[in-house]
Amino acid sequence: MKEKKSIRDNGEGGKLGIIILVIVLVVFVLSIGITFKLYTENKSLSEQLVALEETSADVGDEEIEDLLARVGDIIILPPDEKPTIATVTTLDDLAGQPFFEKASIGDRVLIYPRARKAILYNPEQHRIIEVAPINIGPVDSDASTDEE
Repeated sequence: MKEKKSIRDNGEGGKLGIIILVIVLVVFVLSIGITFKLYTENKSLSEQLVALEETSADVGDEEIEDLLARVGDIIILPPDEKPTIATVTTLDDLAGQPFFEKASIGDRVLIYPRARKAILYNPEQHRIIEVAPINIGPVDSDASTDEE
């Protein structure tokens, strides 16, 4: 009588199964870690942008129009939406934020909540420094037209 050996009996299948299980677990743990990192970076950037909105200085309508015209010469701006405009006044609070990595004091941030876009503009160099999508939660369609 011959004895039938299963793959598990000779150890090859068991080793293969363990290797596959370890690979699946590693991929799972890495995907959770990457997701968490991206979520925290997005949340932190959103908080920074909201803080900039709240602390933005009053800017006259003429200055806003001039700024929008200058930025509009470089990039197509979202139509029918008036942005919230903030000025970078300190770099310490923005450290570690990829969006503000190349920012300088005096740079302007144009935040378009409905278009979910932020633009970092350097008025001295007349250059767009960074453009990024933003996620600041639900946006009221009328809220972005009166905030400056």
